[in-house]
Amino acid sequence: MAQNDDNPRNNAFFIDISADDDLSEAMFKGHLDICGVRMPAAFTGSNIGFQESATEGGTYNDVTWEGEAVSFAVAAGETCMFNAAILSGLPWLKITSDGNEAADRTITPVYRDFN
Repeated sequence: MAQNDDNPRNNAFFIDISADDDLSEAMFKGHLDICGVRMPAAFTGSNIGFQESATEGGTYNDVTWEGEAVSFAVAAGETCMFNAAILSGLPWLKITSDGNEAADRTITPVYRDFN
Protein backbone atom coordinates (compact mmCIF):
# COMPACT_ATOMS: atom_id res chain seq x y z
CA MET A 1 0.00 0.00 0.00
CA ALA A 2 1.48 3.35 -1.01
CA GLN A 3 2.36 5.67 1.85
CA ASN A 4 1.51 9.37 1.83
CA ASP A 5 4.45 11.30 3.29
CA ASP A 6 2.62 14.64 2.94
CA ASN A 7 -0.43 13.59 4.97
CA PRO A 8 0.34 10.50 7.07
CA ARG A 9 -3.16 10.60 8.63
CA ASN A 10 -4.32 8.85 5.44
CA ASN A 11 -1.90 5.93 5.91
CA ALA A 12 -2.84 2.54 7.32
CA PHE A 13 -1.13 -0.72 8.23
CA PHE A 14 -1.59 -3.32 5.48
CA ILE A 15 -0.98 -7.05 5.89
CA ASP A 16 -0.34 -8.51 2.44
CA ILE A 17 -0.61 -12.28 2.82
CA SER A 18 1.33 -12.88 -0.41
CA ALA A 19 4.34 -11.26 1.31
CA ASP A 20 3.84 -12.24 4.98
CA ASP A 21 0.63 -13.33 6.72
CA ASP A 22 1.47 -12.02 10.19
CA LEU A 23 3.49 -8.83 9.53
CA SER A 24 2.24 -5.61 7.97
CA GLU A 25 4.01 -3.58 5.36
CA ALA A 26 5.82 -0.49 6.65
CA MET A 27 3.57 2.45 7.50
CA PHE A 28 4.75 6.07 7.76
CA LYS A 29 3.24 8.03 10.65
CA GLY A 30 5.81 10.81 10.73
CA HIS A 31 5.51 12.92 13.87
CA LEU A 32 1.86 12.05 14.51
CA ASP A 33 0.97 10.17 17.70
CA ILE A 34 -0.98 6.93 17.37
CA CYS A 35 -3.14 6.15 20.41
CA GLY A 36 -4.98 3.13 19.05
CA VAL A 37 -5.83 0.89 16.11
CA ARG A 38 -9.14 -0.13 14.54
CA MET A 39 -9.09 -3.83 13.79
CA PRO A 40 -10.83 -5.23 10.71
CA ALA A 41 -13.88 -7.44 11.27
CA ALA A 42 -12.16 -10.52 9.84
CA PHE A 43 -8.88 -10.21 11.79
CA THR A 44 -7.84 -13.61 13.19
CA GLY A 45 -4.98 -12.71 15.53
CA SER A 46 -5.62 -12.03 19.20
CA ASN A 47 -2.46 -10.03 19.98
CA ILE A 48 -0.51 -7.41 18.05
CA GLY A 49 2.91 -5.86 18.54
CA PHE A 50 4.91 -3.19 16.75
CA GLN A 51 8.25 -2.98 15.00
CA GLU A 52 9.95 0.34 14.21
CA SER A 53 12.64 1.81 11.98
CA ALA A 54 14.02 5.29 11.38
CA THR A 55 13.62 4.77 7.61
CA GLU A 56 11.24 2.80 5.40
CA GLY A 57 13.94 0.45 4.13
CA GLY A 58 15.86 0.20 7.41
CA THR A 59 16.06 -2.63 9.92
CA TYR A 60 12.84 -3.06 11.92
CA ASN A 61 13.14 -3.95 15.60
CA ASP A 62 10.47 -4.77 18.17
CA VAL A 63 9.13 -1.77 20.07
CA THR A 64 9.68 -2.22 23.79
CA TRP A 65 8.25 -0.35 26.78
CA GLU A 66 9.94 -0.59 30.17
CA GLY A 67 12.06 -3.50 28.93
CA GLU A 68 9.21 -5.61 27.52
CA ALA A 69 8.10 -6.06 23.92
CA VAL A 70 4.91 -4.09 23.33
CA SER A 71 1.89 -6.37 22.89
CA PHE A 72 -1.83 -5.62 22.97
CA ALA A 73 -4.80 -7.96 23.09
CA VAL A 74 -7.13 -7.18 20.19
CA ALA A 75 -10.45 -8.45 18.89
CA ALA A 76 -11.82 -8.45 15.36
CA GLY A 77 -13.94 -5.42 14.58
CA GLU A 78 -12.94 -3.53 17.73
CA THR A 79 -10.74 -0.54 18.50
CA CYS A 80 -7.71 -1.08 20.73
CA MET A 81 -6.57 2.08 22.54
CA PHE A 82 -3.19 2.56 24.22
CA ASN A 83 -0.81 5.20 25.56
CA ALA A 84 0.34 7.37 22.62
CA ALA A 85 3.79 7.77 24.22
CA ILE A 86 4.60 4.14 23.32
CA LEU A 87 4.95 4.92 19.59
CA SER A 88 5.89 8.60 19.89
CA GLY A 89 8.95 9.59 17.86
CA LEU A 90 8.95 6.42 15.74
CA PRO A 91 8.27 7.48 12.12
CA TRP A 92 8.08 4.05 10.43
CA LEU A 93 6.10 1.17 11.94
CA LYS A 94 4.97 -2.37 11.19
CA ILE A 95 2.34 -4.39 13.07
CA THR A 96 3.01 -7.99 14.03
CA SER A 97 0.21 -10.47 14.74
CA ASP A 98 0.15 -13.77 16.59
CA GLY A 99 -2.32 -15.08 13.99
CA ASN A 100 -1.83 -16.00 10.36
CA GLU A 101 -4.26 -13.97 8.29
CA ALA A 102 -6.11 -15.85 5.53
CA ALA A 103 -6.60 -12.71 3.43
CA ASP A 104 -5.15 -9.21 3.13
CA ARG A 105 -6.03 -6.96 6.08
CA THR A 106 -6.02 -3.19 6.62
CA ILE A 107 -5.58 -1.93 10.19
CA THR A 108 -6.48 1.73 10.66
CA PRO A 109 -4.52 3.84 13.15
CA VAL A 110 -6.27 6.17 15.60
CA TYR A 111 -4.36 9.44 15.99
CA ARG A 112 -4.26 11.71 19.01
CA ASP A 113 -5.62 15.14 18.07
CA PHE A 114 -3.73 18.15 19.36
CA ASN A 115 -6.45 20.69 18.42
